[in-house]
Amino acid sequence: MLPDIIRKNENMKSSFSKKNSKRIVYSCPYIPAEWIASHGLEPSRISPGIKERIRPIDSAAGICPYLSSFLNEANAEKNAAAVLFTTVCDQMRRAPECFGNESPLPLFLMHVPSTWKSVAAQQLYLSELQRLSLFLIRLGGAPPSREMLSQTMMTYDKKRNALRETKGWMHPRAYSEAIARFHRTGEVVQNLEKSDDFIHGVPIVLIGGPLTAQDLSLFNMIQDAGGTVVLDGTETGERTMPRPFHRQHMREDPLLELADAYFGHIPDAFRRPNSELFLWMRREFQAGYVRGVILVRNIWCDVWHAEVTRIREWLHLPLLDIDLNGENPVSRNKTRINAFLELLQ
Repeated sequence: MLPDIIRKNENMKSSFSKKNSKRIVYSCPYIPAEWIASHGLEPSRISPGIKERIRPIDSAAGICPYLSSFLNEANAEKNAAAVLFTTVCDQMRRAPECFGNESPLPLFLMHVPSTWKSVAAQQLYLSELQRLSLFLIRLGGAPPSREMLSQTMMTYDKKRNALRETKGWMHPRAYSEAIARFHRTGEVVQNLEKSDDFIHGVPIVLIGGPLTAQDLSLFNMIQDAGGTVVLDGTETGERTMPRPFHRQHMREDPLLELADAYFGHIPDAFRRPNSELFLWMRREFQAGYVRGVILVRNIWCDVWHAEVTRIREWLHLPLLDIDLNGENPVSRNKTRINAFLELLQ
């Protein structure tokens, strides 16, 4: 049985009742930012490496470099009140158990079922949102009314729509950075100047797991090799933004609509069945006249590694599989990316 709430000590609420301790840090796309914000707290879905890390947690044997970076970044986050994890990834699932004594912050583990089409799985996800609500209330949040949740969902939906509209105006890396900034702070870049110096390269899609800030140098490597990223389908990119909310459903039952937009519509390799991921790829890739696919996965990520052959067979497109080890990806992947783009030109 999963632990309800994992924390460093029993005095969690009193220890984190300072006025500035409002930020809830997490990385999983299946945790709705609107649910946290409607409790009066600040959701912050972070991409590790955006800021200099302090108070580092030492990496244990077998720990994914992304998890290590996330833990260090989370503990360095100013005004953080807690860190959230989910069971989507085995590494993240084990994090509260492995690092609970090292983290100065309360930790919470939310169960996200891998099966998702059954009524029982949907009800379990809803019950986990309710359990998360109790945790947020213990941190000083307030239980949201239907009106508050609906209003918060409307605000975030408008911001995400505005963010999607900026895609054609920004360099691919800048757009992915804008997505990361929105997830972290809720802010959307305004007053953009159109950039057209990237539209002539071979159209490439990135697909796979999460990227750190330093991993974004992959965009520059692809451009230098003669390509351009027309779609960021990584976990930290466009693929994991929830679908737009249905206004009528939001008025009738905002929590149910919120759960469906996230749990029912974000495609991923870990899902069972994960056929929606392949349908999403086929639909999105055709729209961008894609010539090649680069699958990006963190080392030891068996979930994405297991899908390489199936993705190649499903899409009938050239595919390059690269892994990341938590260090600068240039030396590890530059030659392979150059060779891959040369074959496509």
